[in-house]
Amino acid sequence: MADLPVRETRATAPYSVIAKPVSADCNLECHYCYYRRVADMYPDPADRRMSHEVVEQYALQVTGDSGPRAVFAWQGGEPLLAGRAFFEEAFRLQRRHSPPGQTIVNTVQTNGTLIDEEWCALLKQHSVLVGLSMDGPAGVHDRNRVDARGRGSHAAAERALKLLRQAEVEFNVLVVVSRANAASGREVLRYLVDRGVRWVQFIPCAERDADGRPTSQSVDGPAYGRFMCDVFSGWYPKHVGEVSVRTFDNIMQRAVGGPPEECVFSPTCGNAVILEANGDLYACDHFVYPDFRLGNIMEAPVRSLVRRAPCQTLARAKLNPPGRCAACPYEGLCYGGCPKARFDPVSRGFGDPVLCEGYEMLFRTAFEPLREIGWRAVRGQRKRAIRHP
Repeated sequence: MADLPVRETRATAPYSVIAKPVSADCNLECHYCYYRRVADMYPDPADRRMSHEVVEQYALQVTGDSGPRAVFAWQGGEPLLAGRAFFEEAFRLQRRHSPPGQTIVNTVQTNGTLIDEEWCALLKQHSVLVGLSMDGPAGVHDRNRVDARGRGSHAAAERALKLLRQAEVEFNVLVVVSRANAASGREVLRYLVDRGVRWVQFIPCAERDADGRPTSQSVDGPAYGRFMCDVFSGWYPKHVGEVSVRTFDNIMQRAVGGPPEECVFSPTCGNAVILEANGDLYACDHFVYPDFRLGNIMEAPVRSLVRRAPCQTLARAKLNPPGRCAACPYEGLCYGGCPKARFDPVSRGFGDPVLCEGYEMLFRTAFEPLREIGWRAVRGQRKRAIRHP
């Protein structure tokens, strides 16, 4: 099987920042979107468009705090609503402030509906790594990923995939695992592979409403576990070395004693922060709440803001997993999982992880095969690619 090219996107700054150039504004109204509520926190439209001053501070601080590699991540809402001129200016400011010899990496997560030939040319010119949100075939994708009139976005996303491939823009696909596709793991993987996708990540929808109840599109642990085991059965051994699945990559790395690339599998968290359009900084993409606001980068540098209490709260949540983890033979793989899946928006505390059973199912099924693949990679029998925003 052919080896895959490696694109390293890990920042060398002591933190990583995901910027929201248009805040929660989006041209879709996906049923499971957890970020839409943020618009209520910023009712003034001017606060939902990143200014030149904020972009320059973002560029100045990240390039200044990074060593050989400075990473800029753009998400939303739909970040491409900011327009091509915005991104051209951002790239120019990054180059202006970057010290000699520093590599600049940009990544963008998009629903793909705005991508055309001109966008592809810009993304290619600046070597932007694109994450395309796509939940599988039209029958499952269009159940959640709809516009304001309820029309599905699958055709537009598939067109974007074709354009990115034609323009040779580097991309991966992000799949949200929800009730709409939870029974279709193998089908979703096959659909993506058949369309030339070689890097994919699966993100579980595990949201709660304002009353603390699971939302209608959220999956529980067993449903998530069955989905990922189904994906694994379609991936192993046929697509080993051909298709990178982010979760499997991270389990492989941990199984051979290496560091995880994904925060879910890290022993702690709290240094992956969110930059809102007006310069406000929050402790995590899943914790954009007033009590997790760190400050504003126009008033204090990111390197000092990440030391504040909200980041410490998330770090402690990871360092103190729930009691059931002590009896789990795989506790050292996920450390209780993402604190978001344990967070109660009512009590503001951290309880038991709702996806625990799912991770256990996946680890029981996949750990040993993935460990063997990982050791083969360590011995040089097969190179592996880690290539995700």
